[in-house]
Amino acid sequence: MKFSSISTIILISSLLMIAPIQCHFQPSLIENICRTTPHYHLCVLTLKTQQIVIHDMASCARVILKVMIARAPVVLERIQTVLAAANNEPQLKTAMDSCSNFYTQITKELLPKALSCMEKGDYKGAQQGADAAGKLAASCASKCNNKTGGSAGATSPLGDSNLYVQNMCSITVSITKQLGQTQANHQN
Repeated sequence: MKFSSISTIILISSLLMIAPIQCHFQPSLIENICRTTPHYHLCVLTLKTQQIVIHDMASCARVILKVMIARAPVVLERIQTVLAAANNEPQLKTAMDSCSNFYTQITKELLPKALSCMEKGDYKGAQQGADAAGKLAASCASKCNNKTGGSAGATSPLGDSNLYVQNMCSITVSITKQLGQTQANHQN
């Protein structure tokens, strides 16, 4: 069927009189979950770059914990490198000694335990492990700030690595807290 220009104008005019259809972008599951966390963009970027299908909040928390388990030893290696070069800087050496102890605990105990709890559905245990790891990373940051005198322009000898771990821990705490609340509501 061939339309004349008048038929086309009539068709377009009648379409314009129809109430516009609302088209909304449907955010993905990852985006919806990450909106509930304190670091939305980091959460989305981390989860979308993984080659793992996210089915629910629990799988998000597991993926983030696995990413941190892979990343924390890299931070520990960086600490060891800075520590080895800190011979003539007693404040830096003291700060890095503390950070080394903190990250050894984060790497070998807290994050693996949090993931183990997550795998068992113990969201409270996962939350506690991630929270403790985040607090130790924050203590490391505090030690580094004390070493640099806390000046605004001073950079951490660990770069952004320590802040990354802190932020990832806070994302995990946020998600596992929600999972725990959901679990408690289902039990009541």
